[in-house]
Amino acid sequence: RGEITENICAIMKQESAETQHFLAAEEGTLARTPQTFNWHRAVRFFALATLIVGALCVTAISGVRGSSLLQTVTSKTKASLEDQQQLVAAQCAADTEDACLKLGDGCYWFSYIGDCPNCDKWVSQDKGDVTGCRDWDPFAYCQDQILTKAVEASKKDRDDPDLVDVVQHYHVARRGGSTDLAKKMFCSVWCDPMEGSSCFGQPKAYNSLRGVSYGGRFVPEKFLGLYGTGEYLYKGVEKPRDTRRTSICDIEDPDGGKRMASFLDDNIKEEHFTRIVEQGFNIIRLPLGYWNLIDLPPGQTPDGPPEVKKRWARIQGFMKAAEYRKWIDRVFEFAGKAGLRVLPDLHSAPGGQSGNECTGCDQGPTDAIFWFLESDGTLGRNALLAQKAITEMAKLCAAKGDTCYGIELLNEPYGGHVDTLYDEPLRKDLEACPNGVLLGKDDVKCSGLQMFYTAEQLKDTEDLITKLNASRRAKKSEDAPPVRPLFREALREFYKRSMTAARTVLNKDKPIVVMDWPQWLKWWGQNAGYTYEDHGRVIFATHMYKFPDPALSDQQAARDYFYRDLQIVRDFWKDSDYELIVTEYALNSHGSGKDDDNFDYHAFADWSVNQYNQFGLGSMIWNFDSYWVAWGSVALSKVGNVDMEWPKINGITAECKGRPLAGEASGSDSPGPTGKLC
Repeated sequence: RGEITENICAIMKQESAETQHFLAAEEGTLARTPQTFNWHRAVRFFALATLIVGALCVTAISGVRGSSLLQTVTSKTKASLEDQQQLVAAQCAADTEDACLKLGDGCYWFSYIGDCPNCDKWVSQDKGDVTGCRDWDPFAYCQDQILTKAVEASKKDRDDPDLVDVVQHYHVARRGGSTDLAKKMFCSVWCDPMEGSSCFGQPKAYNSLRGVSYGGRFVPEKFLGLYGTGEYLYKGVEKPRDTRRTSICDIEDPDGGKRMASFLDDNIKEEHFTRIVEQGFNIIRLPLGYWNLIDLPPGQTPDGPPEVKKRWARIQGFMKAAEYRKWIDRVFEFAGKAGLRVLPDLHSAPGGQSGNECTGCDQGPTDAIFWFLESDGTLGRNALLAQKAITEMAKLCAAKGDTCYGIELLNEPYGGHVDTLYDEPLRKDLEACPNGVLLGKDDVKCSGLQMFYTAEQLKDTEDLITKLNASRRAKKSEDAPPVRPLFREALREFYKRSMTAARTVLNKDKPIVVMDWPQWLKWWGQNAGYTYEDHGRVIFATHMYKFPDPALSDQQAARDYFYRDLQIVRDFWKDSDYELIVTEYALNSHGSGKDDDNFDYHAFADWSVNQYNQFGLGSMIWNFDSYWVAWGSVALSKVGNVDMEWPKINGITAECKGRPLAGEASGSDSPGPTGKLC
């Protein structure tokens, strides 16, 4: 037994050391590079560990002398692993893209497109060893099997234009929601501007979205500080007690409509759209409130407590929905002239989808206070009003033709979660809402919590907080008190009904976007159930925000902070049939953004965009403009003391301006001015 144990330990030590070395390198480099987790090594290690430990148990019980048994187990393990690898390869046996993508998860179609003599010389002459239906990791393919080979064979620098051109001829496809909606990407080369870094091969979606939010207009958030915010829109407006921020629902002036009209005139300018295009963007996201889209009968508001209904009535009283249309039309007109597409977004639902000021009405100390859905998860009158607003948004989109990209159903629903990386807001919500109602206001329900926990659990919120704290210290989300996804289940049904209504005016290929926070993407991937046949093209979206305190001024530390979110987004792309967009991210929490701020915002933005390009259709930065430059980095040429070179970040070089980029137009190769790909 001692001999067996020594041999087992030697094998386990070697495998464990190799695996741990890879995992440590992986965790440290994912935020730097487009590498991905090697699941084959993990499976190999744990399979070997299980078999060997099983053999040890058999040996201990039977008393059989060990070395011959160990050799037998080891040889059988190797044979078993080879059989498994052959089985996976056999599962991905297909001669065409359509046949390959029908095989299911784990099979990808790798292809070569176009005429490229250097590809034959530097990558593969017959191309068969780097193409076909394979179980290869799609995120490692462009780096390991294309770029690295080309660099070694050509002896050229990784950013050499001829080398970049070679890489862009290789493509990856994964099954999507239907045969016509495969997730298609082409290989690209991204050169990290961070000092001391290099260039990497990585996949990038066809027709990638390079977007910016044109926010703060129709749903003005005071913190953005757009022109007119303090001068007249919020002038004399006081923040209600027990709220976090002043919101537009707090503007009591009977001339509130005039304030809003002036604000829209001052903040929707044609030169904004010229600037956006010059910076290499191709789409804007347009946040809208329900009051911009529908009118309620006189004297009526969404359902909620009397005090809150008074605040909603103020917003609705600014002007009729039809009167907002001229400014909405102006956005589409300017965007169309500039060659931009527009994604209208229901930013503010009737009753609020959270208690945040982005809904138009900050509800107090916690985002768990809202009335969009009933606290038992049923779809009441407010949900019906929201569906009506979405239908009007769909009609608007249909009327705008190709200028309208699609519609986003709802912005930032309440996102409480028990994952130890994301549970801090939930703990604060429980502190603000003992027994599931707002502290000191028993008539104000914290609906987010009431849909998350049972009534019995909410009788002792102190116990919930204690257990949450314990699970966080142990870094074991599974130890947290059990929860129910009632809010998500209700949202799923609401979205289903809204899609059905929207599709009466939108064709199936016009995207309908469903947004949720990263921590909820896995749930949606497993439970959404939306199909192209019934719902048309459905794309998911998420927002990537972090608020480190104190601010992170180190570039690598700032990137590493997003490691877990990037993992989740990557897994969603690999494991679900849905496409994904990051419809909001920002450059916040790294410094003042003023001239004395040395954080490299350009390098961080470049990294962010090119991370999101790997795992989805693209991204949209929040926001075009803001008093706080890190929240409005597109309108300005500098953030901190660094020039923001958005054309470079977006991949727009001088010779390619006005021409399709690689992977655009036809969805494959798009010749640039010299015959190479832009």
